[in-house]
Amino acid sequence: MAGLSRRSRRCASAALFVLSSMLLIATAISLRWTVVSRYSDRCSLLISGACIEWVIWPDDWRDRYSASFREGLVHAWFRADEPLVLSWWLELGNYMWGRDYFRLPLWIPLVFLTTLAALLQCNSRPSPGHCANCRYNLTGDVSGICPECGHG
Repeated sequence: MAGLSRRSRRCASAALFVLSSMLLIATAISLRWTVVSRYSDRCSLLISGACIEWVIWPDDWRDRYSASFREGLVHAWFRADEPLVLSWWLELGNYMWGRDYFRLPLWIPLVFLTTLAALLQCNSRPSPGHCANCRYNLTGDVSGICPECGHG
């Protein structure tokens, strides 16, 4: 982080805060909605219950599941009557129909991204007695203008 310029840190911090906000919105939506997207013949991404889940389908999944579940389509449905089941830790396992899955609770990347953004933001402030633009040490300078970059 020390090698990044002040502007780069600010941009990176803003991007991380935007990603964190999007992740927080996805978490809130996933508490009552389920969103599924099929990426390939055997893999799907599922967001539900404040988790993101990578599902690997068995070879005979077409015989067991709806033919309307085509590649590239995104399916979403509201889960009003279903109980809310939250997962707090990473899970790796399989469902009773032979589907393997990897489940990642959304709070883990949310905490990671927010902490990283906050660290970038905190480290972007210059120490007292240094130029706010280039961080040149201004000890003993009485003019108020940085001799290195001209920032006042």
